[in-house]
Amino acid sequence: MLKTFYNWVRYHYLTIQFAEWLLASPFFLKSPFYQFIIRKGASRTLNKPGELLVELTNSCNLACLMCPHSKMKRSRGVMSQELFRKIIDQAEDLNIRSIKLAGLGEPLLDKDIADKIAYAKKKNLSVKMFTNGMLLNRQRAQQLVGSGVDEIFISIDGGSQAVQERLRKGSNFSQIRDNLSNLKRVRQETKAAGKKIPVVVITVTYQEANKKERKLIKETWGNLVDRIRLFPIHNWNVDVKAPQRPSQPCHLPFFQMAICWDGRVALCCIDYECNHQMGDVTKGSISSIWQGDALMGVRKSHLACNSESIALCRACSMLPNWFFSAGL
Repeated sequence: MLKTFYNWVRYHYLTIQFAEWLLASPFFLKSPFYQFIIRKGASRTLNKPGELLVELTNSCNLACLMCPHSKMKRSRGVMSQELFRKIIDQAEDLNIRSIKLAGLGEPLLDKDIADKIAYAKKKNLSVKMFTNGMLLNRQRAQQLVGSGVDEIFISIDGGSQAVQERLRKGSNFSQIRDNLSNLKRVRQETKAAGKKIPVVVITVTYQEANKKERKLIKETWGNLVDRIRLFPIHNWNVDVKAPQRPSQPCHLPFFQMAICWDGRVALCCIDYECNHQMGDVTKGSISSIWQGDALMGVRKSHLACNSESIALCRACSMLPNWFFSAGL
């Protein structure tokens, strides 16, 4: 009950609005309390990342309005089984317990995704995956549930067909509803057989275009999933209207390593072109890259509140989540 209440508060639209206001307040940002949280979070992952964000592919079947995928210039591809297993083996050795299958693509375009998840689960990693739901038919649902994936996040931004299909261009409202209904039935059948099932969460990019659909989103999708979470829109350093992030340290360079499909390590998940390459896991280890000069330099700039010196960070609107990084 307490966890349910916490999740409701954390992802409520009023909480998002409050966070945006708070993180623009110099009084709060310079307070001893917030500075303590930053120091605590920064010290927790000095030797290894708290989680890995692994991009199985940067190909996508949609052209969402808020996403820079159509502008992306780097080559398309799918992460090989060999590279994925190398990453997972190192994660096990470093005792990294969390992995997110996300990036600038649709993970279900990787035909080997279920096998990859199953391999990560054998190594006792917590696996979360993100999808737009279009390819999540009954067969894929059975494969994913059978793989042992812990959480499935489905990106949906509309409670009505018009808003959903306008914001997520190429999506089919009815098909996604059918897919989520299939996923619900597969989970029910699996649970009835006494087996573990994943948590299913809808993630909504909260923005002006869907601001009036909060209630409708809940009515349309709420009975098909475990919960619905709202996330503030960010600008991906492209032409998306979003609040400007203050010049304060961001948690991402201290907590998450973003690995592209070809093994290159981006500065963070916002670096969709990998223009700020921190290393390459095909040539170096996760540990050596995490503690390398490139990432250490980024962290130093952030802790000095000098993130403007980094081109990617200068115009970024991502809200830091130091409470999560600090283990709170």
